[in-house]
Amino acid sequence: MKRTLYLDIETATQPERLAAIGMSRLMEGDDLLEWTTEHAGDEALQPHGGRVVCWAYATSDDLEQVMVDRAVADADGCYQGDELGLLTTLDARLGELAPQRICAWNGHGFDFPFLRARALHHGVDALARRLWQAKPWHDYLVDLAADDWFPRPRWGASRDWTYTLDAAAELLRVERAPTIPGRLTPAAWYRGDYDAVAAHCLDDARTLREVGRRLAAGRVA
Repeated sequence: MKRTLYLDIETATQPERLAAIGMSRLMEGDDLLEWTTEHAGDEALQPHGGRVVCWAYATSDDLEQVMVDRAVADADGCYQGDELGLLTTLDARLGELAPQRICAWNGHGFDFPFLRARALHHGVDALARRLWQAKPWHDYLVDLAADDWFPRPRWGASRDWTYTLDAAAELLRVERAPTIPGRLTPAAWYRGDYDAVAAHCLDDARTLREVGRRLAAGRVA
């Protein structure tokens, strides 16, 4: 039986970048929420300024796992995390599960290259190799948000909401569990609300699995 693995990650701005502008100030109430929410669209989404804080997968044979970096703040208010541990564990799990196919939402645009870059940064070259294929149309790394699976609107960023996993789930009548929005996961991680981050990431992986099943039902076997 071929195993497909549906993968999702959550990212946040690297702690040292926050420390450089005064982490203690950002930790006060809504300042942190506002700043990290704003920067979820830039620093946290770039491998040179962001880092992986959580990953989750759900497989076609109903195996699941989620792992979040439960970072702690030191005396100066700087967060010390273990991204290396996250990536090493993910590499080990992918090796054990040996999926024939790995799917992500906007995987070629974000998840796969972001993970490869952060893995190479930490020297986890094996993980980078697991998440590499020479041509995006090969049937190993699958981007379910690609045009041939779920067409992307062509009229600009103002309608990008129609390209989200939430939109695909709504269209395909896949019910989502109530979790925090993805754009708030960086702030939740810095607040130490790790369970909320993990719950959102795992639900993304589960939702992706159901969306993938529905999309595959409309293709020739």
